[in-house]
Amino acid sequence: MQRHITASSHVHARGFTVAELVLVIFILGILISLSVGAYVDYQEGARDRERKADIGIISQSIERYYRTNAVATGATYPVTTVGVAGLTTIIDNSDATTAPQQTSSSMVIATTAATQTPTVSEYIYQPLNVDGTLCAVAPCVKFKLYSRLEANGEIITQNSLRQQ
Repeated sequence: MQRHITASSHVHARGFTVAELVLVIFILGILISLSVGAYVDYQEGARDRERKADIGIISQSIERYYRTNAVATGATYPVTTVGVAGLTTIIDNSDATTAPQQTSSSMVIATTAATQTPTVSEYIYQPLNVDGTLCAVAPCVKFKLYSRLEANGEIITQNSLRQQ
């Protein structure tokens, strides 16, 4: 028995056409770009939450210093002349004084009484006198801490409990 092949007989190819492959690659590209963007936003948010927690810990440490040393220091917060090394010793928490993605202390002591503009990689401590001027000589009666959020650039502040 002999088979005749006619012009209408053809072999069906299995696989994808170029158009189908391009469409799948395009859709995958969109999904990947959306997930990468969401992941970056998630990371920024996590670092910002860490910054807020660090500012809280730093504030609590400085308040503890105030309470502990109230008699010996005449009830003063650390002065500007304590220096960054002295301030980090008072805070005594290297994790809290190191901003996210930094490898060493991120503490900076303000040099003016003006509103501070920190970067995302620093925390600024500003000791103040009663009249709001920068406090270089004890007693310092209040302080302000500054940090900048990464996601939206907002500057967050933390005031001392005592705002005489």
